[in-house]
Amino acid sequence: MKMNRRQFLKSSGALATAGGLSSLTALSSTLTSFSSLAAAGDEYKALVCVFLYGGMDNHDTVLPYDQASYNSYAQIRSSLIPQYQGQRDRNNLLPLTPDNAAEFGGRAFALPPQMPGISNLFHQGNAAIIGNVGPLITPAT
Repeated sequence: MKMNRRQFLKSSGALATAGGLSSLTALSSTLTSFSSLAAAGDEYKALVCVFLYGGMDNHDTVLPYDQASYNSYAQIRSSLIPQYQGQRDRNNLLPLTPDNAAEFGGRAFALPPQMPGISNLFHQGNAAIIGNVGPLITPAT
């Protein structure tokens, strides 16, 4: 039997949940109830959150691409950019063309050349970039 992603997630989630259980009856009950929580249907969507914990910051993931913003970025990061050996040069970046580009007041953004997969998914309409998310330090009004 060929296992698809949905079946894998159902099974692995059920096993992870059941990992702390010692009773076979409890294991059987957990597996049954967990599989009923998975949505039926062919269209699978996921929200993927990546926590880099300092391994890569947002200023090295979604880069400014319009000339004025890029120049400011390059000036601020002047000590880091040479370490990329040309990979952060504006002409090597992968421009993003979001549907709401007009809302950015002429600013444009790009991904680094090491992220062609995400760039392709974005342009196919199968990925979105959502910035400024996380726990609030102070309440917003």
